[in-house]
Amino acid sequence: MNKSSKTIIIVIAIIAVVAIMAGFYFLLPTNKKSVYSFIEVKIGDITQAVSVTGKVQSAQSFNLAFEGGGRVAKINAQVNDQVKAGQILVSLENGTYAAQLEQASANVQAEQANLQALKNGARPEDIALSQAQYDNAQQSLQDVQNQANTSLESAYRTAALAAQQATTIAKNSIMVLTNIQFAHFLNPGPDRNVDLIASAKQDALVALLGAPGDSGKWSNLLITNLNGGAYGDAQAAAISLANDKIDQSLSETIDALQKVKTALNIIPLTADVTDAEKLSLASEKGNIAGALVDATAKQQAIAVQKSGNVSSIAAALTAYDNAKNALALKKSGATAEQITGQEAKLKAAQANVDGLNAVLVKTVIRAPIDGVITAQNAKIGEIMPPTVPVVSLISLANFEIQTYVSEADIAKIKVGQPAIISLDAYGNQTKFDATVTAVDPAETIANGFPTYKTTLQFVKEDERIKSGMTANVGISTATKLNVVIIPVSAIISKNNDKFVLVDTGQPSPDQRKIETGLVGDNGQVEVISGLGQGDRVVNFGQLNINQ
Repeated sequence: MNKSSKTIIIVIAIIAVVAIMAGFYFLLPTNKKSVYSFIEVKIGDITQAVSVTGKVQSAQSFNLAFEGGGRVAKINAQVNDQVKAGQILVSLENGTYAAQLEQASANVQAEQANLQALKNGARPEDIALSQAQYDNAQQSLQDVQNQANTSLESAYRTAALAAQQATTIAKNSIMVLTNIQFAHFLNPGPDRNVDLIASAKQDALVALLGAPGDSGKWSNLLITNLNGGAYGDAQAAAISLANDKIDQSLSETIDALQKVKTALNIIPLTADVTDAEKLSLASEKGNIAGALVDATAKQQAIAVQKSGNVSSIAAALTAYDNAKNALALKKSGATAEQITGQEAKLKAAQANVDGLNAVLVKTVIRAPIDGVITAQNAKIGEIMPPTVPVVSLISLANFEIQTYVSEADIAKIKVGQPAIISLDAYGNQTKFDATVTAVDPAETIANGFPTYKTTLQFVKEDERIKSGMTANVGISTATKLNVVIIPVSAIISKNNDKFVLVDTGQPSPDQRKIETGLVGDNGQVEVISGLGQGDRVVNFGQLNINQ
């Protein structure tokens, strides 16, 4: 049985003892008095290790390659150079990944700050600031609405006046046209299509003044008394200033002006039409064209103002809603769902950092131990494919250790990880430092189970080390410094959650849910949340039961 299996059995035994003692305590008769044994929560370092056994053998050279391909950027060691463990020997271009990692690390800090802010809740000054922002947004919304109404009202008033003026100009143009009609185009003759002129004049009179259908040859005496059509609606709209009436009046006015323009253009400039009449006709055409442009512009100005009002009010309303929601959130505090969601964002950000770190690791070759370069095949600017040997290195030490790691633990093992070695020949008190130098990708079947050959190099030469000695290996797979730690015997597991009993100064401790992280090889567990330095928790491994 290897040391890893022994460790698993010890951990299972500890958990079983804790469960039995906890169950024994909770099943005691009520007439028995319990005395809790508390331990203080501390800040410390925690290391997770994989324990295996192996054999010492003579050291061998080994080849180093990139896990991922790329263009060579730097070469830091040449053949016959002595190098130190951890020294970068060759690196690929990785500036893009480094920039991404820097940004990802900043995102982790931002998400951590957001999570802490949610847990802390809003400060009074934050609530006061949100209240001020809400008040400002509310006032801004009212101001925007008032300004929108004022601007639209102004556009409608201007449009009503323009329609009134345009229909008055058009009525005068019809009367000028009638004078020329009566002087030259009442009776048929060469170049005198009197019916076409009368028809165009009639269309204009119907639209502009509401004349009956036979008004094509009416005199100005009859026309003067007409006050309907677009002309009448324009006068009424200018008095009522109702938006819907002004909209209708503008449409009718533009239609009537178009028909008056058509009627004026139909008049032929024959030889008997006097210069004064031609000048008057040209003047009215210009007046109608100007009135038509002005009325159309006023109609478009109303449409633009309406569209602008919708946009500005919508923007102000969005700002108001955001400020309102922000204030409500500050006052109510974060919900459990929001905290859970933010924790998920933090984990995703950290996973991105871990992924980029993994990518960067593949762009460098580091010396796993102190040694001498025996071959160097890279050239700056050259594209190196993955898994092709780039650097060969032989250890300065004379011996190495070969061991086999189980399938359950191999994912934790990486080249370059430190290890502590004890040799059976000298006992557990004598320790030697070593480093993982190679991990075989293919499995080796041992006792019917897959294992993976792992090679370690001693960091320093020592004359006590002999080939063939049995080595007890502890490979440090993870270390965290200055974290909250408690013994595993203080933890209660229930429904996939973990709890501890916390001293509150009262006869009975309180149950508190915690989140754990790294499990050390010395029975200690990292606590990520739920406890802080100085808290006191029940250690079930020291629980005393008295009558």
